[in-house]
Amino acid sequence: MFIGLGELQNSPLSVNSPYYLSEKAGLKVYEYNPQKAKELLLKAGFQYTKVGQLLDEQGNPVRFTLITDASNKVLQAMAVQVKQDLARIGISVDFNPVSLSLFLEKINFAFDWELYIDNNCWHRTE
Repeated sequence: MFIGLGELQNSPLSVNSPYYLSEKAGLKVYEYNPQKAKELLLKAGFQYTKVGQLLDEQGNPVRFTLITDASNKVLQAMAVQVKQDLARIGISVDFNPVSLSLFLEKINFAFDWELYIDNNCWHRTE
């Protein structure tokens, strides 16, 4: 998990934050369970090919592009982890690290992104 340095965390805030919410304090958590995720996707109308690729209701592969700042190695490692985790449930992720200036242009002005990871959290288009 995260190049052997990470641990599971259910809060978007670091455990070092005074605002961190733990399970003991009432945070609802979800067990990491790729098989359960597949079952939920099937129940929602998705389907799988024989090789495990997730398809939407129209038979299109579920695939998107994930961008992040190429100069930030931590963000790149996080993006690779996201790509690997989503591949386990049949979702294809095209990871595209870009220069910081292009990254900022895409997310702040051009709105040319499907999913991105920055220093605050990850974001997706609606």
